[in-house]
Amino acid sequence: MKQQSLKIFSKEETGPYELPKGWRWVKLGDKDLFEIILGRTPAKSDYSNKNTGLKVLKFRDVLETGEIFWNSNENGFIKKDRTNELREAMIKDILITSAAHSPESIGKKLAIVEDIPTIFKKVFFVGELICVRVISQEVEPKIVYYFLSSTKGYDFIRNVVGDGVHLTKGRLSHIQIPLPPLPEQKRIVARIEALFSKIDEIKRLRKEANDLAKTLMPSALHEVFSKADEKGWKWVRLGEILDLSNGKSITKKEMKEDGAYLVYGSNGVIGKANKYLINKDTIVIGRVGACGVVNIAKAPAWISDNAMYVSKLSDDIDILFLYYALTHLDLSRLAKIVAQPSISQEPIKEQKIPIPFKNGQPALDEQKRIIAYLDTIQQKAQTLQKLQTETEKEIERLRETILHKAFRGEL
Repeated sequence: MKQQSLKIFSKEETGPYELPKGWRWVKLGDKDLFEIILGRTPAKSDYSNKNTGLKVLKFRDVLETGEIFWNSNENGFIKKDRTNELREAMIKDILITSAAHSPESIGKKLAIVEDIPTIFKKVFFVGELICVRVISQEVEPKIVYYFLSSTKGYDFIRNVVGDGVHLTKGRLSHIQIPLPPLPEQKRIVARIEALFSKIDEIKRLRKEANDLAKTLMPSALHEVFSKADEKGWKWVRLGEILDLSNGKSITKKEMKEDGAYLVYGSNGVIGKANKYLINKDTIVIGRVGACGVVNIAKAPAWISDNAMYVSKLSDDIDILFLYYALTHLDLSRLAKIVAQPSISQEPIKEQKIPIPFKNGQPALDEQKRIIAYLDTIQQKAQTLQKLQTETEKEIERLRETILHKAFRGEL
């Protein structure tokens, strides 16, 4: 592949953008400030299946969250007499992805070594990682880490990597860092971490709210169906009120992006096609894989052979009431756990659900009232979960905004 040309700034250039007064651009290749160390990968025979205390950090141990995954139980230890050629990680080292299957992945994972668990005597890092070590007292390591973990820092890494799949010492040395005076560096780092701490608290609270939203529907279903006996509802076997049919196979060739009809699999919609199997709304139940998952299929639609569907239903049962009753049943417990989990029709037909009765007859009006109530709860739960997803994206944008302002002297 053609190598992209590198954008390298000379000492005469001010840098990628204008900095506040007193700030300066420095290169990671400045040997008075930084040392760049490329990791080395031990031979397979050098590893030990026992905890020697000599830990080797691998590509997968550096997470995109900026954390290091310390797993003392995993086979990531080196024999005591096999450490001479390895590269040791120190506190405040910045570890960056240096090799990947695609250029876009390089630099996506980076972390600063803030502490090393006491169970490890020494920690080394493999050749898929490259280290930036600050050697000057005039540079706060975290100012380098936060810049490289920002969108602008990632862009700089991508620029020097070009179309390659390796971040070499030479390429990394060309990256420039905006460097304020040391007191300002420390102030900025403290400010970033204070704001990030607040963001983490917001994320924690949002997660709690999201978890609560997920409990709304199960709680509502329990409220409705757990009081069936005291309300005088009648329990009926599913086989008495419905028939089930297995879906039919559909090939990848028959699936079309612009197809006219939805195709349902075991866990919901899986695509579109220009043919249909059902011509009226029905309930689809996962048969293979996502066993027991219940969905409403809007007709016309195709049902794949990984699912089954209600092919006949008593006129005394509203299909939406049945949907909620089946959801409450948790049909997944009936699955046979083999190489590929599956569920058959017969165990489902043997299950019983409670149906509202009035004057000895199925009460469709009461079913519809319950449907309206559960529809409202489901809508609220879906709205809350959607808001949580949108908020999560906004929070990540807020992190980037903080870093953007930080390295322009606006924080």
